[in-house]
Amino acid sequence: MNSPHAPSYKGAGFTLIETIIYIALLSFIMTGSLLAAHNIIESSRKLEAKVVANTEGEFILKKIDWALNGAQTIYAPASGATGTLLSVDKPSLSASENPLVFYASSSAVEMTRGSNPANLLSTENAKIGDLIFEHIPPDAEKPRAIKVTFTLSDLAFEMTRYVRK
Repeated sequence: MNSPHAPSYKGAGFTLIETIIYIALLSFIMTGSLLAAHNIIESSRKLEAKVVANTEGEFILKKIDWALNGAQTIYAPASGATGTLLSVDKPSLSASENPLVFYASSSAVEMTRGSNPANLLSTENAKIGDLIFEHIPPDAEKPRAIKVTFTLSDLAFEMTRYVRK
């Protein structure tokens, strides 16, 4: 018995076209969300790599600055020359710890103290490139200096340290 006031269920629910449109919209939203999450994660990874490279680069510069502070003799590079190796004598260290030698080996910076084994100053997380030491001779106005330049994971580092006897 059909009552004129009974609810009609004709047209209730979704049609196939409406369902396809909703699924397509949901897939666009999910794809956009996944791409945004991927970009955020990738940016975070790149930023972390830059922070690691910057921290290691600053550490290398401070270690070289420490070695040059009070250095008596600079063996390499020769005055007025450039080279990939820095060798200095630091009187505050024992004879067995002199000379201090800095150089790049494969993708890391190493330091040796006398005949002791080399110490790594950087890790494999930051690749060293173009490590150059320049021995700037003294002139009438300035004492001799060592200029250090290098790249670490595409970040450029530079320092000039004046050395007084």
